[in-house]
Amino acid sequence: MRRHGVGVALMVVVGAVTALVAGCGSDGAHESGAAALVGGSGPDAFCVVYLALPAEVPERYVGSAQHVADIAALASVAPAELQPGLERVRQFLASGAVTPDDADSRSSGDWPADVRQAIDSTQAYGASRC
Repeated sequence: MRRHGVGVALMVVVGAVTALVAGCGSDGAHESGAAALVGGSGPDAFCVVYLALPAEVPERYVGSAQHVADIAALASVAPAELQPGLERVRQFLASGAVTPDDADSRSSGDWPADVRQAIDSTQAYGASRC
C-alpha cells in the first residue's frame, strides 16, 4: 500500500471518514471513489470529497482511471485557488506518465515539481480546513 497524498503523496491524503464513504473491497480495490460524492459546492463539499479519498491505497490505484476520476471530482468542488493545481495533477495522471503497472512511475517524489506542489497545497488546505 502507498500513501496517496492527494496525490497521493495526493493524493494523499486524509481520511478517518474513509471507512464510511469510500472503502476497499476484499481484494483491496478502491470501490466507490470520490466522484460518487460530488453534488455540492463550497468548503463543505470540498471537505466531503477530500475526506472520502482513501489515506492508504493499493499500488494499482496510483495512476489508474479511478485515481484520475477522484482528482477530477476533488477539483470540481475545490476552492478557486486549488483548482488550477488539481487540474494539473489530473492532467499529469491522465497523460499516462503514471501507470499502475510501472512502480517507478508511481513514485510521487519523481513527479514534476508543480504536480508535487499542487498535492502539497491541497493537503495543507484540507488539513487546515477539513
